[in-house]
Amino acid sequence: MREQEVLNAFHNYYKEFVYDTVEIRFTFALGGSYDVEVYYCHQGNKKETSLDGKELFVYEHFIYETFKNRIDTNDKFNLVVFQIENNGQYSGAYKWDSDKAKKNLLDYAEIFYQLVNQRMMSLIFEYEKENNLVIYFNNWVKLAANKLIN
Repeated sequence: MREQEVLNAFHNYYKEFVYDTVEIRFTFALGGSYDVEVYYCHQGNKKETSLDGKELFVYEHFIYETFKNRIDTNDKFNLVVFQIENNGQYSGAYKWDSDKAKKNLLDYAEIFYQLVNQRMMSLIFEYEKENNLVIYFNNWVKLAANKLIN
């Protein structure tokens, strides 16, 4: 499959709508997840919509596979912007947004920290449970609750 086939499929799908240009943006995270945004531009007005055609999934998947194949090369990208004019003319740009990549790394670091924290809490709980420390805690909570109620 080639980029031209992808763009022709998008053009054919959206040709029933009134627009001057359709802009389709794929924004990829380093982990492989991605968002797709679609904008109709008509007489200077820009309207956002969603990519909503099951028949377009194979073409969307092609862009995703291209991302996966290039992520470790000099041709890597994390942003794809296609602009399709109503007459079928199109342009495509594959870009690397360094700020977006840095933000993704920071987000992953935060998630990793949360996972480590949850794992540590789980290990502590298991230790307390194996050493019958949880029972004492539960009794203490019950006593405190009874004192508050009475």
